[in-house]
Amino acid sequence: MFERSVRDVLGVPNPDIRSTQMNIHTRFGTTRENTSRELTISRMLSDLVLSCELIEADIAAEEQRTGIFDPSDKRYPILARSLTERHRNLKGTIAALEKRR
Repeated sequence: MFERSVRDVLGVPNPDIRSTQMNIHTRFGTTRENTSRELTISRMLSDLVLSCELIEADIAAEEQRTGIFDPSDKRYPILARSLTERHRNLKGTIAALEKRR
C-alpha cells in the first residue's frame, strides 16, 4: 500500500540532496526573448502612436468647438490644454521606447 518511492511522490528524477545532477538553464537574453521583447515594444509603440493620433483629433475637435485655436489665449479650453500635455507625454514615451528597440 505504501510501496511508492520518494521519487514517485516528489515527481523528481533524483530526489537525493547530494545528487550531482544539475538542471540545465538557458542563458538570459536568448533570441526568442529578444524577439518577444521587440514584439512587445512594437505593439506598445503602435498603440501609443494610435493614442497620439486620437488625442490630436480630440484637440482639433475641441478647438473647433470653442473657436479658439491659440494655446496662449487665456480662453483656450482646459480640455485642449490637458490633452496637449498628455500628447506631449506620450510623444516622450514613444521616443524612449524607440531608443530601447
